[in-house]
Amino acid sequence: MKGKTELLPIGEVARRSGIAVSAVRYYADIGLVPAERTSGNVRVFRRHALRRISLIRVATGFGIPLSEVAEVLSTLPDYRAPSTRDWQRISRRWHAHLARILRGNWCGFGVMPSCVVG
Repeated sequence: MKGKTELLPIGEVARRSGIAVSAVRYYADIGLVPAERTSGNVRVFRRHALRRISLIRVATGFGIPLSEVAEVLSTLPDYRAPSTRDWQRISRRWHAHLARILRGNWCGFGVMPSCVVG
């Protein structure tokens, strides 16, 4: 199968995402990344699962709890890749959180004068 409906085996999803197969399996088991089963009961994923995994990795890397990532992903359709509108909505939701993190990082380096106390 080629194109947008291409189904990827779990090992390929892990390889392309740069994460362990066990992490892909975990994300699928807790409902973050939708999986399908073949007639032979092999777990496969649609290509847009790669975008979901990227979002999970970036968000958790910035300190957004997996529970909040799950909440956001639950608002996305399972049958297609997120649209530009979907990404904008997610961005607006996390903007304040990410701004606090970035401000904290800059303050930690003493770069922003407004962070200096005393």
